Amino acid sequence: MPFRSEVFNIATCSGTLSEVIDVEMVFNEMNRVLKHDGRIALMIIKARSRLHPKLFIYDARDLVRLFSRYKFKKLKIIEIKPFYIVAKGEKYRPIGI
Repeated sequence: MPFRSEVFNIATCSGTLSEVIDVEMVFNEMNRVLKHDGRIALMIIKARSRLHPKLFIYDARDLVRLFSRYKFKKLKIIEIKPFYIVAKGEKYRPIGI
């Protein structure tokens, strides 16, 4: 993304994660542009949804693993059929920074 590092308080992603082939790049870029105490809000269509026949679908466990892998914490995942909403995910801030 054409933004400086650590400039945003929040990053949002609504209905696009299932369309992305390189999820690692998406999470790395969100991590890069978010401030140390930045948050992410994400909406994704649930796995096994008949409304969305795409290949890249996630369930709640997948979301927890993804966010943990990219050092997000304090997840709050809400299910609103046929979606999962990550209403809160805080960027990891190492102690002493």
